[in-house]
Amino acid sequence: MEKLEKFYRTRADFPDWMTEEEWNKKEIEIIKECLEPKIKQTMEELFNGIKCPLALSVEYDEENGVSVNIHQESEEDIKDDYHIERHIRRSGRVGFIVEFPDGTVVQRNNAKETMIATLRFIGLNRVATFRSRTFAGIPLVTRTRRSDGDNKWQEEVDGWYVYTNISNYQKIGVLHMISEEFNLGLLIKTEDGEVVGETNNTRSRGKRQMFTIDGKGYFNKRNCVLETVKQYLKQHPETTSQQLQRVFPADVQGGYGVVRPLSWVRQQQQSGKDFLSRYFIHEDDVINTIDGEQLVVSNQWGNRFLQFIYCAKNAGLEIEEIG
Repeated sequence: MEKLEKFYRTRADFPDWMTEEEWNKKEIEIIKECLEPKIKQTMEELFNGIKCPLALSVEYDEENGVSVNIHQESEEDIKDDYHIERHIRRSGRVGFIVEFPDGTVVQRNNAKETMIATLRFIGLNRVATFRSRTFAGIPLVTRTRRSDGDNKWQEEVDGWYVYTNISNYQKIGVLHMISEEFNLGLLIKTEDGEVVGETNNTRSRGKRQMFTIDGKGYFNKRNCVLETVKQYLKQHPETTSQQLQRVFPADVQGGYGVVRPLSWVRQQQQSGKDFLSRYFIHEDDVINTIDGEQLVVSNQWGNRFLQFIYCAKNAGLEIEEIG
């Protein structure tokens, strides 16, 4: 780190030696040179023996310190995060603007306040059901405060705890995911008016894939899977838990399966795995079969979704992409 310390001293003593853009570019080069080998070595030691493919994100800024998130993401989600990160580089320093289809515009003094105001407008009680992305296993909005970190991770808002200690591009990314899951049609822009990331807004759907089931509805991938399973059970109410799991075999999705017993998912969570966030666990989404079993549907879909379309077709349900 001696090289980085020398760079900061030089920058302080000779601020006009380079332009701000040149200083920033040089800073990143030195940080990568100093930190990447050490991080790689540490990660290799920590992850030695783990068989599950994972994505690791580490976020840092001077005010909030370091936050770490380990998760599984589809290629689609990773590309979306990269696209957003290109626009929001300096965490904690750049804000953004959120527009709702009814014309409501949310913009506050900084990114954290804008995110909180947006979530309040959507409804914190509603957002609390969102589990498609968690942070260190903690939902974005919850009634429980994280026990470590001197309370820096969350902001108390109207009796809820909102996870705010994340980078700006993660804030934008999670708002896009909420917009997609609840079909809100949010449009998110930088402060200079440039649209950031993809949105399911009817004004700008971008590359986001949406689907119908038997010609009805407007669903993203994960919600399409959930609704398909629900529709099948409505058409075949006599289906038992084991029969439903045979209709939608686990290997269609992979490690998480299409449907799993809720009790099994909770056991995995208790063993230290972040499984509750991988399934639709809101009480309205839990599948109750005729034999009294409670099943939950996986929300982890990317390249595997095509296999699910074939599976649904064999079950008598036709999934088609819109447009």
